[in-house]
Amino acid sequence: MRRAPRSSLASLIAALIPLAAIAAHPAGPGKEAAARRQMEQAERARAADQAAQRESVARATAASAEAQRLTEDRVAAAARLRQAEAATAEVAARIDDLAAQRRAAVASLAAHAETMQPLLPLI
Repeated sequence: MRRAPRSSLASLIAALIPLAAIAAHPAGPGKEAAARRQMEQAERARAADQAAQRESVARATAASAEAQRLTEDRVAAAARLRQAEAATAEVAARIDDLAAQRRAAVASLAAHAETMQPLLPLI
């Protein structure tokens, strides 16, 4: 390891001595009050940041819960849609069956009417 030259070390010590003397003297009342105000402002800013962070976490939690609820609602709606489609298909099949029965009944009535046609003038 290289050693610093003595002149550099001496100049460093010479520069630090006045700083130490300044630090040893108590700050004036105005500087203390300014420092106290800065500390209070910093504490208020930190508290505001923490409150904002807690609010963000609460909003994120609420949004996540809402997303989960919406997903569950979407799944339930899809199930109801499938049930409605199945019921619609059953009703359509029943309508087709009834239409076929109606056509058969109309054809049967037409056949009976045709067989009764010669008897109508007598009645």
